[in-house]
Amino acid sequence: QGMRGILVLYAPLLGIEIIRRLRNVLHRCKTNRADTLISIWVIVLLCASYLGTCFPFSVGQDISKNLRKGFNKLFTVVIPDIGKGIGYSEYNFIGKGCVLLLLVLTVIVLIIVLYRLVIGKEITSFEWCYLVICSSPIITALIISFTTAESADRYFFMLMPAMALTIVMVWQKSQRGVKLLLAGYVILLSIVNICQIYVPVLQSDDPPDTEAYEVVSFLEENGCFSAYSTFEHANMMTVLSDGKVRVAPVASVSNMDICKWLSSEEWYPPNVPLRQRTAYIITEEEQESFKDFLVDKSEYIEEVIQIGIYKIYMSDFNFANLGIEYKE
Repeated sequence: QGMRGILVLYAPLLGIEIIRRLRNVLHRCKTNRADTLISIWVIVLLCASYLGTCFPFSVGQDISKNLRKGFNKLFTVVIPDIGKGIGYSEYNFIGKGCVLLLLVLTVIVLIIVLYRLVIGKEITSFEWCYLVICSSPIITALIISFTTAESADRYFFMLMPAMALTIVMVWQKSQRGVKLLLAGYVILLSIVNICQIYVPVLQSDDPPDTEAYEVVSFLEENGCFSAYSTFEHANMMTVLSDGKVRVAPVASVSNMDICKWLSSEEWYPPNVPLRQRTAYIITEEEQESFKDFLVDKSEYIEEVIQIGIYKIYMSDFNFANLGIEYKE
């Protein structure tokens, strides 16, 4: 939905559809009514998603250019998030080797399909779908890198079906020996997943030892049970604290206004006391925006500690709000 839906799904879909139609024109391929309907459908999806951001109650996302620091953000933020998105850091040596091999195989298959596209070979419907899915993480990575949009590992979830479809495509065009190798590879990766990730999770009663868990543990130890952070971090932290610390999501750290998605008005003033020990959890990327929030409140808010990427600010006042409705 909205800008994130355009970023991850509808922009790549429209881009590949434009390429498909241009290819049909250049190579004088026959088209039918279905081609026209598909193009209309793709444009409608994009327009509907964009129009959804124009309503007063929609949650916006301020994005500006980041051309100067784009490559630095790509290598220091976006690529690590891609790794998190496919669980690369969670694997042992064998698992990392399997995932890396699968990524390389995906790149090779994608290059082959693109080469066939360029030289005018016939591209099947399955291959067009493959191009859409593979283009999503590439386009998303570039847009996030060269704009101020915040990166998140979930934006690259399309890599998972892309890698799965790679196995299917290679399987369809391979002989018995290669198919046996692929089957063995899939079984090995599945066993690694089950043994290293799922079994420990099922057996453990403790939450994962992450920076987010350290944050809520610190807040609980210091008697602070109300906090605010952006959507990417808030609800996860509430769950990690088993509900002891309520970290409510905000649409922006510059205004501390309600995020109207998976939240409740009961978590924000005036529905909670203004005089209340409150924490504001800010990531390194959000520091500049948070300075706008501090302009007239700096004497009431103090920086307490930094845990990993998170800086924790505390105040005896709750400055969060219900956004447009509250301001009016």
